[in-house]
Amino acid sequence: MKTEKHHNGIVRSIDGNTIDITITSDESECNGCAISSICSISDCGTISVTTKNPERYTAGQKVTVSPGRGGAWKAIIFLLAIPILLFIAGILTKEVTGITDSAMGIGVLTALILYFTIIYFSRKPLHSSVHWHIRD
Repeated sequence: MKTEKHHNGIVRSIDGNTIDITITSDESECNGCAISSICSISDCGTISVTTKNPERYTAGQKVTVSPGRGGAWKAIIFLLAIPILLFIAGILTKEVTGITDSAMGIGVLTALILYFTIIYFSRKPLHSSVHWHIRD
């Protein structure tokens, strides 16, 4: 059975179709979540949710939010698929150029360190790319 991650929060403000929600859930609820590393909900504390019917909500109202379905796939691509492709590219480069195993290993490790450093410093834009939904 598939369980959907969710967070409890309180509506802080409503501006047009955008609702700002302060998350009140415990950070431990993020354990095992596929998008926790790009979500960083504990870093921001407040998220913005766009809804078609903001009149259903009022400031101070308790709500439950969950990430959209695309968030898990985005995490898989950024955190698993691309690093694996970098590793495979290193192996293919070794086979084509004939470099030593140790040179290939150092090159792949350097590429992965650089890649994950870029991901780390890009976590705010990645966080904003996770679309949240208010659960009914």
